[in-house]
Amino acid sequence: MRFDVHYAIAGLVIYILVLFSLCVQYDNKQNSVIKLRQLIECLFMADLFDIISAYTIAYVDRFPIWTNYVTNTAFFLFETSCMALLPRYIRYLLDPENGKKCLFDNINLGVVIVYGITCVTTFCTKLVFYFDGTAFRKGPLYNVAYILGIYFMLYSFVRLMQYKSSFSKRQFYTIVGFILMTVLGSIFQFMVPGSVFVLYFIFSIASYITLFGLETPDYIKLEKAMLELKRSERQLQDAVKKAEAADEAKSVFLANMSHEIRTPINAVLGMNELISREATDENIRNYSDDIADAGQSLLSLINDILDFSKIEAGQMELSNTDYELSTLIREVNNIIKHRFEEKGLAFEIKNNPEIPNGLYGDDVRIRQILFNLLSNALKYTDKGMVTLDVDYNKIDEENIELVFTVSDTGVGIKEADKESLFISFKRINMENNRKREGTGLGLNITKTLVEMMHGYIDVKSEYGKGSVFTVHIRQEVRDRSAIGDFANAASGKKEHKYSSAFKAPEAKILVVDDVATNLLIMKGLLKKTEIIVETAQSGVDCLKLVREKKYDLIFLDHMMPDMDGIETIRAIKADTGHYNQDTPIIMLTANAISGAKEQYLGDGFADYLSKPIDWQELENMIMNMLPEKLVIRQ
Repeated sequence: MRFDVHYAIAGLVIYILVLFSLCVQYDNKQNSVIKLRQLIECLFMADLFDIISAYTIAYVDRFPIWTNYVTNTAFFLFETSCMALLPRYIRYLLDPENGKKCLFDNINLGVVIVYGITCVTTFCTKLVFYFDGTAFRKGPLYNVAYILGIYFMLYSFVRLMQYKSSFSKRQFYTIVGFILMTVLGSIFQFMVPGSVFVLYFIFSIASYITLFGLETPDYIKLEKAMLELKRSERQLQDAVKKAEAADEAKSVFLANMSHEIRTPINAVLGMNELISREATDENIRNYSDDIADAGQSLLSLINDILDFSKIEAGQMELSNTDYELSTLIREVNNIIKHRFEEKGLAFEIKNNPEIPNGLYGDDVRIRQILFNLLSNALKYTDKGMVTLDVDYNKIDEENIELVFTVSDTGVGIKEADKESLFISFKRINMENNRKREGTGLGLNITKTLVEMMHGYIDVKSEYGKGSVFTVHIRQEVRDRSAIGDFANAASGKKEHKYSSAFKAPEAKILVVDDVATNLLIMKGLLKKTEIIVETAQSGVDCLKLVREKKYDLIFLDHMMPDMDGIETIRAIKADTGHYNQDTPIIMLTANAISGAKEQYLGDGFADYLSKPIDWQELENMIMNMLPEKLVIRQ
């Protein structure tokens, strides 16, 4: 045979594999897939008739002449058509529904139709090819097929570049690769002997690469998964930003709530403390005690909400120090016992007298745990008694496990409700407990605090008969002296007589607050100490006074109009032309949210005192801050 068609036959095999993959794996209803399949089918038919025409030409004497005309005409028609199908495929990649048409597409279609008619009529016109006896001859329009092929490749490339931004990088470079391979294949065909058919083999390789580089379902799934992952990542980032914004908004809200609620509570409790100190009538003192209890209950609710916000933000911290267990239990007893008496309940504290008295831990949080458990028992007990039992287990010479047990004869807990007992804001058995006060945060906060101390809490209850809460907390031993049997020694009655812990008649302090009532309360609370207290109601007035006089301490409110406390302290520190460059400045504020103290200390404040003002904390702070020579301890 005159022609080598082995490469062309190999190309047929590759086309069949590509078409099989298209039929089996791909969505044959998708327009771009349909156009790609038509392109591959056309290439397959062109390759097939190229092989057939090679045989009919090589053995022209064995076939009727019309068979040569038919096979060669079919070859030219499919060759021209497959080149024209490439830009159509690109159109449907751009617009999968309708194809992105332009004027040239109609012109191109007309050119293909005209050339197709020329090919079909070549048996009588001899314009494309003809046979001279048994010899194959090229007509004057023979090379038009190759010219059209080059034109369609260039046109496809132009369209590709025109809409480059509409394609993904994968799509763009795959189509560019297909065009380059077909052009290089045509050039290579001219370089090898004309009897070797390699053109459609190269086209088949290009088709294979296009299939798996552009339209592979697995690749598309992977790309969709990557896009979905990126979308999810963006959504996650948006969610994080929204969460951060919500958290920031919550912090701002809590700060404002803390300030707005604590400010009037400070006035109520502060004025009530002054009434308690000045009153001589027993009834007025009892009224004062009731106001103090109600104020402390309200303050306890505010503190629960703020503590919960700290827990949610992961900012709850322990502040360990040396303390005496006997003092802690006495304080708990003295503060809460009269509340049981008012409700007509018996309250008893039992203790193991051998418990070491000097311990190291966060006594403030332990006191909070006991208050929460006892308040919970008081709330759900209508008759009978509540008992606090204090015991311990020895761990080693340096550590013990404190065991606090709170037992009551209250309403008890249903078995089904135990699982939700420590869930925040959850109120159990609401149908029977609707009238009982509380936020539903106390036990949640208690459990968190206990676990922070590497302890655990156990609950036993019988519905209708009462409950037993047992807390185990590990503490370091600093003094092994036993506490003794002290528990009920303290009276349940409040001691009304007040006496200051010190006097400092030569000390001078400045209190800055825009609320006149707060200034009045500070002066009243410090009256017995004989300290000289001067006041200012704005940051501007404060700056004027510190330039004129020397103070031993300055209490500075945070939220003031025009110039707040932080701006004021910065102005004081920046101004070197006054007497108070080294004077300790204490932040006096109703902002008690998590991280507030650290923020204020970072701004240059020597310490932090929250409202409502605890007079004992106030006196202790002043004693520690004033020069020792000015303090006369009582």
